[in-house]
Amino acid sequence: MNLSINIKRYTLLKKAFLLLAIVWIAMDVHGQVLRTNAVAHWNNDLSRIAYPPKLAGWYEFKPGIVSQPLEFFNKYGSAIGLEQANEMRFQRVDKDKLGANHYRFQQYYRGIKIEGGEYILHEYNNFLTSAHGKMVYGLNKPITPSISEAVALRNALKLIPASLYKINRKDKNSLILQNYRPKGELVFQKAFTDSSFIPQNFALAWHFTINKASGESFEVYINASNGEKINILPLQSDCNIATVSTNFYGNQNIYTTNSQGLDYMLDDCTSSLMFVYDNNNDTVINATNLYSSFNNNWNSSINSKSAGTSLWCCRKAKDFYYAVFGRDSYDNAGGDVNIYQNFGFLDPKHNVYYSNAAMSFGGGQLFVGNNEGPTNATNTDDYNTLDIIGHEYTHAVTAETSKLLYQGESGALNESFSDILGTYIEYWDGQSAFDWLLGEDRGNPIRDMSNPKSFQKPTTYKGGFWYFGAKDKGGVHTNSGVQNFWDYLLSAGGQGVNDNFKTYAVTGIGIEKASLIAYNADAYYMVSSDQYADARIATLTFGKFYFGYCSNECIQIANAWYAAGVGGSQSDAYNPNVCGNYTQQSQGSNVFSGIDILPVSQGCTAVFNPSPYPTSLDAGKEVHLYPGTTIKEGVSMTIYILDCALTNIFPSAAYTTNTQNHFSQATLQGMLEAPIKQNFMAYPNPTNGLVNLSFTLAQNESDLNIKVFSVQMQEVAAIKVGNMPAGKQNYKLNLSQLSTGIYYVMMMTKNGNMLTKISIIK
Repeated sequence: MNLSINIKRYTLLKKAFLLLAIVWIAMDVHGQVLRTNAVAHWNNDLSRIAYPPKLAGWYEFKPGIVSQPLEFFNKYGSAIGLEQANEMRFQRVDKDKLGANHYRFQQYYRGIKIEGGEYILHEYNNFLTSAHGKMVYGLNKPITPSISEAVALRNALKLIPASLYKINRKDKNSLILQNYRPKGELVFQKAFTDSSFIPQNFALAWHFTINKASGESFEVYINASNGEKINILPLQSDCNIATVSTNFYGNQNIYTTNSQGLDYMLDDCTSSLMFVYDNNNDTVINATNLYSSFNNNWNSSINSKSAGTSLWCCRKAKDFYYAVFGRDSYDNAGGDVNIYQNFGFLDPKHNVYYSNAAMSFGGGQLFVGNNEGPTNATNTDDYNTLDIIGHEYTHAVTAETSKLLYQGESGALNESFSDILGTYIEYWDGQSAFDWLLGEDRGNPIRDMSNPKSFQKPTTYKGGFWYFGAKDKGGVHTNSGVQNFWDYLLSAGGQGVNDNFKTYAVTGIGIEKASLIAYNADAYYMVSSDQYADARIATLTFGKFYFGYCSNECIQIANAWYAAGVGGSQSDAYNPNVCGNYTQQSQGSNVFSGIDILPVSQGCTAVFNPSPYPTSLDAGKEVHLYPGTTIKEGVSMTIYILDCALTNIFPSAAYTTNTQNHFSQATLQGMLEAPIKQNFMAYPNPTNGLVNLSFTLAQNESDLNIKVFSVQMQEVAAIKVGNMPAGKQNYKLNLSQLSTGIYYVMMMTKNGNMLTKISIIK
């Protein structure tokens, strides 16, 4: 009797537990899958070098342990799940302007590439700081195709029909042959980029890059077992926009080339060339009609004026990337750009032309269309506003960096990064009043980053207006609204309730910082199949590295993602017990507000509260300082903030306690916010030492001075500017005598101090 009762109780308890488990999983399927995957590859070997991941595929390493990134997978591959018959092949290393190296690897199974199986190892000061990637585990499939490459190609060409194909989409003069056939490569690929990285979602496929003579290019994947289509991905964007305008920015300078008495619309004044061709509404590239004129007169027709607008906008985009991020053209290698004005975007179903602009993904071809067709000579509808051309140019940058696949969430992020950087290009140039609209200069905007819903775009991840279908490559132009709204909130701030009924409040950090975060995440921290959850971690990872773990910038990155329905709020990004405010406990001491690491000098005496450590330490030792710790006056130190939850170290603004020019962290933070209000900007940034300062003076200055401080807030340079009138000003600053590092530039005015941060790279 008692045994029967116990069995029934056990059965009921088991059912209740199962029901609770199902409810718990249903409440957060997406997040729980990620956490489960993260735990799946957490073991003793990893715990020695890294901290428990918050998201699958993201690892943060303990400082000063892991070096030699090229040997990482040989030494630690099995620890993160790299199985026999699999390898991670080194692809390239990217060095950013802050001194970090980013090593990219590609997964192969029995010598066959796995599309999307990629890892990035981040190295700084000779040690790995973090890693991110996606890997397929448990793959056990045949690598011998059932159909030949020739059969697969015939099936692929049926999907991308054309009378002429190009050999190389990057080369404007590439040979066009009627009988040319692209070469195939065996890979493992998924049918949809958003599907999980599990073996059953991957199939052996023949991969072809097909370049139509019309300028369109596609990645085509044919199932190597049955010859059916697995996936088709475009290699250029398609904006599908309606009406446009021209000549939006008044008289502007463009650069041309003279040859044998004739001027050509060819800008050869930088490392990369920019050509502008009149494509005469041809639906295939016509690379012979370079715009030309006598006496550099480009105002004789609307057609040439609009071509000049395209060239000017494209040059602005190129200059922006070089000035702000130190990037030499879209490929960071001085890549040329070919602009095809009046390209014939023809809808074959309805036999009508439509307005469009597109940039080839991974190539320097920019297409600007004319929807009035070849019979109309006015060409008043060209789609070449500065933010739109900047948007298209950024597509080419993304193709050379993260390579975000143009489908599903990765495609939406691809589109959004183009919107973010295109908008910042417009802000940076300052030719027109800034707003958060795209394409508004032509009179009819296409998107609003501050209010995506006004254009039926979502502001919350999988909330209202989120597109779940297959059109537009899974809604790449629609679902981009989520990250667009995140960028707007991070820049300008805002509060409200999102579609998940979550109340949010974000304090804006300014468009300059927000765009820096977005660019670096796209360029150095993301891989091709990343989703929205990855974008959140990527931006936080860069934010921790650049601004410091407990920085206000990191808090607002997390708050803005929370507002957009991705991840938790600031408590999910940092430990409030570490980053909270603490009062000074003894006069003449500095009190630390987080767990810090302190290299101890000879004869240093430390007072700990609470204290698990001795009060006296020898030189060369290292101490972990917890909240409430006080250090006696006169001790020099470099501070690093440590997260309690992840126990990971990120550099913060370091300072020395016994210097004359010392500013408290609160004072420094207040000064850093001042440039946003007073438009105090430094560019290019990073720089080799030659800096342009842009600022606005509220009143005439008779004794203007500039001081430069190291990150320890020690004065390293002082410049007497003298008299300067009120209004918007520019000043050239030569800091080439300073070594590589991060510095604060302070301008002392009657109206208060203005401060900005610069990075010098030599």
